[in-house]
Amino acid sequence: MIQLFIKHILGVKITSGSAYTCGIYGKTDAYYGTVEQQGRLTLHLHILVWIKSALSPQTIRDQLMDPNSDFQKLMVEYLEGVHKGEFVSSSANEVKEMLDHKMVDDSIPTAVESMPIPPAVCTAATPCKKGKAICDTCVSWVSQFADTVNEILLRCNTHRCIGCCSNKWGRCKARFPRDTHSHTRVDPKTGALLMKKGEPMMNFFTAVVTYLFRCNTDVTSLLSGTAIKAVVAYISDYISKPSLKTYVVFDTIRSVFDKNTTLLNSSLERGEKARKIMTQIMEIGGPMASLYLLGNPDHYTSHNFKPIYWKSYVHEARHFWENDEEGTVHEDNLVLRRIKGSVVGTSPVFDYVFRPLEFENMCLYDWVRLSDKSRIPKPKESKSSTKQKDKSKHKNPKYSDYHRFTLGHPLYDSHHVRVLMRGEGIVPNFVGGHLPRHDKGDLDYYGLTMLTLFAPWRSGKDLKTTDISWHEQFSSHCFSDRQNEIMENFKVRYECLDARDDYSAQLKADEGKAVQQNYYWQTNVQMEL
Repeated sequence: MIQLFIKHILGVKITSGSAYTCGIYGKTDAYYGTVEQQGRLTLHLHILVWIKSALSPQTIRDQLMDPNSDFQKLMVEYLEGVHKGEFVSSSANEVKEMLDHKMVDDSIPTAVESMPIPPAVCTAATPCKKGKAICDTCVSWVSQFADTVNEILLRCNTHRCIGCCSNKWGRCKARFPRDTHSHTRVDPKTGALLMKKGEPMMNFFTAVVTYLFRCNTDVTSLLSGTAIKAVVAYISDYISKPSLKTYVVFDTIRSVFDKNTTLLNSSLERGEKARKIMTQIMEIGGPMASLYLLGNPDHYTSHNFKPIYWKSYVHEARHFWENDEEGTVHEDNLVLRRIKGSVVGTSPVFDYVFRPLEFENMCLYDWVRLSDKSRIPKPKESKSSTKQKDKSKHKNPKYSDYHRFTLGHPLYDSHHVRVLMRGEGIVPNFVGGHLPRHDKGDLDYYGLTMLTLFAPWRSGKDLKTTDISWHEQFSSHCFSDRQNEIMENFKVRYECLDARDDYSAQLKADEGKAVQQNYYWQTNVQMEL
């Protein structure tokens, strides 16, 4: 289902190397989605979709506030065309009446229990155009489409507050009912686009997606405003949840074994014992376990990601300037490899420091994205001499774009490296801690980190001179436009976190006002009694 959604709704061809086509939301530039199970164990997908050539939230806000631009009109037309927050050409009462009439006949399957009907073949002499159905066949299908979407919305997308969804102040945790708007408008104070919404107990949705999936869906356009930045931070954290610490995992495994001594000593077959124990250790439901057993992915991405433990590189760059300080302790993480009977310690940091001379001017960020290290293949056995073998190996066009590391690399004799084309590159995934902020905290450490990522170096002495600080060197360094753009993107995370904190404080303030009003009301009632 998800692959069909990516291919046909987002317009992305799943086969590698294929160009993206235009989907229902426009031309998809990237997507990232994760599969999770909810309390009732059913699987659901959280996905972020980036539209190609989309503007930044701040640029959108500025153009929406410009009275001399027709940008606002075009943006409203686009957004109202791809998602809405009310029933299709009907009111809630009309949909309820239609559904009550339909439920009288038990032989008619509900919309959530039937497959979607494909669009009908137009029978008009002049084919009907989108939004202008004139022939009876098209009119009938469009009417059926609207009725089906409305039924699904009433059954699945309409929130019904029950006791468990209320907080201690008696308010809905999901913040229903939502504000309604008779038409789309721009908030003059925040620049946020307030979309037309007629149903207070319904999220925004895309009618085509609802019609095809026959279940609850939630489609939100992340444009501008404090609340939107808060949503970006929330979703980003949601799809990048950190894994458990190793000691927590082992403690969980031990506790499961301690609780199942009877099972382990029973007469059941070993396979059945293993299945029961593993199910408890994994602590996931049957649908999620089946997903893994069937080989289906638990996340869907348009790009490949590669982890980079950035602090190791920063430590190496700073090491040159700190090795004379007393009491300085340096910890290096090495990977031990057995090569030709010897144990060799390697580190990704060595790959960059001892990179081939052909890539002397490549910064670390590009190196992580584009470098591809592999073992040098053994030459085929022949009667020729070793010298001739070596020449033939280097003449092989398959390996002509590979280069040797410089002397000093532990894998100099066994591995080589090549640089991928820009389109083949991967996305660095910064792990081992969050990147430092640009606007607060240790600004020297921020300058050191950015220089480590975007200025070519083999040693820390290549990044700055003795008489200036890291912050001063960073401020005077000439970065490329693309590097400045990436650093600006680094800042978005903290802008979103700040917005989330502000938004959370705003919600708490609103809840506090509700508590005060409730207390005031109760006090007045008691005094009157």
